[in-house]
Amino acid sequence: MTQLAIANEDVAMLETAPTYYVEGHGIRFAYRRLGPATGTPLSECAS
Repeated sequence: MTQLAIANEDVAMLETAPTYYVEGHGIRFAYRRLGPATGTPLSECAS
């Protein structure tokens, strides 16, 4: 799938969602934003 095709999709899926990173107290966390931008967000942590 090309970047243009990904950008044209309304809702990102696991395969198409970009991975973002945030760091806190020296620990780097990765996350992806999935689904519609409206509604209640769901957060899941795994180790």
